Amino acid sequence: MVIERHAHMSDHVIYVLEGEITIGDQLCTKGMHITLEKDAVFGPIIGGPEGALLYEIMMGDPRAVPADKAGHVDFCAKRGIELLPNPPLVFPEWVGERTD
Repeated sequence: MVIERHAHMSDHVIYVLEGEITIGDQLCTKGMHITLEKDAVFGPIIGGPEGALLYEIMMGDPRAVPADKAGHVDFCAKRGIELLPNPPLVFPEWVGERTD
């Protein structure tokens, strides 16, 4: 699995529970965590040979913001990776409601 370079609209934390991923040039193995601030650009994320199980915590709006869509298409084409559409993201009705 390959996920393009992107940022998120909130801070978030990723824990590698099993397997490994590579984020950019950094290998992240079981037991490691990655803390990313809002708007921090990272990736691509590439799943290890045995895959990975991640636990992610988003501190707000989880939507991703692509950093270089054309670069990702080129990256995948050079490696023979078939691009698939992102699944739809449906938020519960209460998301974004003010509580004050």
